[in-house]
Amino acid sequence: MLSRGSNENPVSYKIPGVILLITACIWVCLDSYAIIDGLINEYNWGIQSYLWIFIPISVLLAGIFMIQGQGATSIKIDLAPPKVNNEPVTVSDWLLTYFLLSLPVINLIMLFVWAFNKSEKQSKSNWAKAFLIWTLIVSFIYLLIIALVALSM
Repeated sequence: MLSRGSNENPVSYKIPGVILLITACIWVCLDSYAIIDGLINEYNWGIQSYLWIFIPISVLLAGIFMIQGQGATSIKIDLAPPKVNNEPVTVSDWLLTYFLLSLPVINLIMLFVWAFNKSEKQSKSNWAKAFLIWTLIVSFIYLLIIALVALSM
């Protein structure tokens, strides 16, 4: 956290960061719709019109950094090797994993838990990260197809 002086409390950037995140998400959605609409209806805007999407993306990143509290006064470097759980994932673990993946909403929550939990087995954590990346890619492609079909009607 940043502080103004030795006697003052540190400045909190969490609320402005949340406001920036919400604003940037809405802005990115609107710009994405305008870009897709321009591509479908063949507007001749030129390439400079499509580059405007980088402004709300920059605001989005600024909001993320503000929420995380970037701006600490000291940096700690840990030279110790990270403790990695290299135990194999058992068959019963995989059975429980696939059961939890079959439940709506819980599947996404558990994927994030498995992917970013430091005590999780490394192979399962890497698998969950790869699964989340593929889910994101496929979801984006589906949304793009749905938008193209909806705008062509």
